[in-house]
Amino acid sequence: MNSDFKNIILAATNVIPIFGGAISVLIDKYIPDNLQKKRDKLLEEILNDLENIKEEINEDFLKSEDFTIVFLRIFNKAMIENNIIKSKIFRFILKNIALQNHKIDLETEMFIKLTEDLVTHQFYFLDKINKGENILKGVIYFTGLMDHKKYSLTGLENYGLIEQIDETSNYIKYKLTEFGKAFYLFIDYENIYKEVIAESSME
Repeated sequence: MNSDFKNIILAATNVIPIFGGAISVLIDKYIPDNLQKKRDKLLEEILNDLENIKEEINEDFLKSEDFTIVFLRIFNKAMIENNIIKSKIFRFILKNIALQNHKIDLETEMFIKLTEDLVTHQFYFLDKINKGENILKGVIYFTGLMDHKKYSLTGLENYGLIEQIDETSNYIKYKLTEFGKAFYLFIDYENIYKEVIAESSME
């Protein structure tokens, strides 16, 4: 990847609107050092991601207005996302959009919106369903959250990502729809989880 594109990315992130102002101004005057560190780390990871796939991407597309707009949108979301998993999902989405090498289509736009709307435990359940695991009733997968159907699974059904195929007194079984399979592959959850585990083992 040439330095021109890196400079475009670095310059663009200095004018991302966040909480009503330019990020560079907020960082200089109001935002603690840890947010500056998060920005620098995120930028480094994104540039490394793109460097690793540079033979597969079209730099003209990366320099296009279409990609720049979606980059700013997703980078901003990743910056203000507190959950590490969801922040990484936004980052991986950028890589997959870069690999498409063409104008953002309707399906990609829908995937971006879904990522913005879903909460972390819904991604977790998508992963379990993709692996063919049953969702056990009465099991606390997340602290203080027992009614998984109400708070996680019904939402995934409403978005058309999963469909129920069986239910007993002990568990509910779902499968990913074709749309759900495409979304799951797009966010690359398995590699995100591997990255989180690897980072945790190094701490």
